Amino acid sequence: MTLLDEFPTANIEMNSSSRIIYYQNVCTHSYSFTWWTWTNWRRHLDWIAFSGITLTLAPFQEDVWMEIYKEYGMSQEEIDEHLAGPGFFAWQRMGNIRGWGGRLTTNFINFSSQLQLRVLKASNDLGISVALPAFDGHLPIHFRGLFPTANFSVVEKWNNFPPKYCCPLFVDPLDSLFQEIGRKFLTRVIEKYGTNHIYFSDPFNEVQPRVADANYLRNVSESIYSAMKSVDSKSIWLLQGWMLVKNPLWTDDLIKAFLTAVPQVKTKFSSSLRFRTFIKGILPMGLWFTGKNSRFGFAKRTASAI
Repeated sequence: MTLLDEFPTANIEMNSSSRIIYYQNVCTHSYSFTWWTWTNWRRHLDWIAFSGITLTLAPFQEDVWMEIYKEYGMSQEEIDEHLAGPGFFAWQRMGNIRGWGGRLTTNFINFSSQLQLRVLKASNDLGISVALPAFDGHLPIHFRGLFPTANFSVVEKWNNFPPKYCCPLFVDPLDSLFQEIGRKFLTRVIEKYGTNHIYFSDPFNEVQPRVADANYLRNVSESIYSAMKSVDSKSIWLLQGWMLVKNPLWTDDLIKAFLTAVPQVKTKFSSSLRFRTFIKGILPMGLWFTGKNSRFGFAKRTASAI
């Protein structure tokens, strides 16, 4: 390839129709970024900025959970039984598994906390907002012993994982413990990492809710957002949409109950054009996943619907 000795001056400006260009999902970190150091992140953040992306996800939260669990009286051994290893954070956070690939070392917890501080500062310096984690209802099995009168359900077995590594707890949305932990966790996250007022919480990714009931799912949604709002009055909830896609449990009535339980202007969601029937919001398209950059789908429908 022959390159010009001198490139012509160019002044090109492009404007997006949306101020929010969202990148990643809650599994991306475990697929692609698990073992990254600051050198990797620095280069990637530059790419994010050059790509015009304005919203992404905070990579870590285990440092805060470890503090919270200790405050509630869990031993280090019990915490190690719950928190998964770095390559499996996504599925442990979603309530699919527990303890798989652990235990987490003190060195890793310290490393991840310091790395996240650098990632968030660099992102904000580039004008990129970072969504922080919020409580979604999933808890270690040891909370049943710590709170014997609280109302918990057991999450279904995911992908036939053995009992030692499956089936954590989900606290009932109407139990006062839901709001207590939700406030405590988000308060600590904001104290440690600041905030752009956007928080992600996905209670049923790849697991089914306890019951297919509109009132129950409405209560879950209300409880998640209420805990956010009690800590940050400017809270915006970022919800991944794939828990509702290709899942026969989620009928239109159940989707409507879940999505319309919070103020419409405060809800963002992704991954499915189906939602626009019920609620106005931003629909980011998941065109980057696990390192793939293929483009496929119904172009006309995408353009007209979005």
